[in-house]
Formats: sequence, structure tokens, C-alpha cells
Amino acid sequence: MIKEIGVLRTFIYKALDAGYTFNAFYRSAQEKEIFRIRRSDLLEVWREVKSELANRAALRSLSAGDIPEHTRVSASPFKYTEPFIYKARVEYQVSAEAPVTQQFVTVLSPKALTIGGAVGQVLEKWPGFAYGKAERIRTVEIVAAMYMPQ
Repeated sequence: MIKEIGVLRTFIYKALDAGYTFNAFYRSAQEKEIFRIRRSDLLEVWREVKSELANRAALRSLSAGDIPEHTRVSASPFKYTEPFIYKARVEYQVSAEAPVTQQFVTVLSPKALTIGGAVGQVLEKWPGFAYGKAERIRTVEIVAAMYMPQ
């Protein structure tokens, strides 16, 4: 039985990648007794994950000067201090001969940022992150832009 929302979201990501509809996913999960959750709660999480995937696809097609469309997050297990949240994938190396490592970071902003602005915030705040010991950052890719009203 799933107790953590993050694990449930992982199952939903995989189901969406496999082409499942919500009803097929729900029936399959019930048959296998993977989790017990109210259908309406599961549908809410399903819709949030689906909108995040659509948001990622939309972000990939934007130029660096446009403000991306933000996914509106209605409910989250986390409380943020700012309403605009950006998730970024950063590839970096600790040294020139070290392997490339990926890390996901979260950047908060009081106002909407362009993709270039969000990348700039990641680069500016990188030394403050606990894992920001990189000698060089190879790429920064914004993968999600979310808006969570306060």
C-alpha cells in the first residue's frame, strides 16, 4: 500500500507514459491492491501530474525571452514562501575529469520570470545550495513553472 504521495505520483507518471487513461489506471491499481485512496483524491493528483507533463512540453517550445505558462497548483504537501516556483535540471561536474551529474533544484520567486530569468536565478543561487560544489555547470534546463497562490 502506498503511503507517500511522491510514490503515487511516480506510478502516475509511468501510467501516463504507458498511455493509460485514468479509469484504466484506477481499475488496475484496485485489482492489484497497490493503494487505497478515494477516487476523487486520486483524480486530483492525476490531473496535477498530467498538467505538469503538459507544462514541461510547453516549456520546451518557448524561447528564452518569453514568460512560460504556469501550472496552477491547487494542493501540495509542501508550503512555499513565494507563489512562483521553478524546477530546474542542472548538469554539472565537480572537476574536469569527474562524471557529469544531474541535480534538480527549486527556485522561488515573488514574480513570474522568463526562462532566461529562471536560469539566471539558478546560476546566481547555485553556490548557496548544499550540493553547489560544482567546478562547472554544463546545462540548466527549466522543466516546470508552477504558480501556487498564497
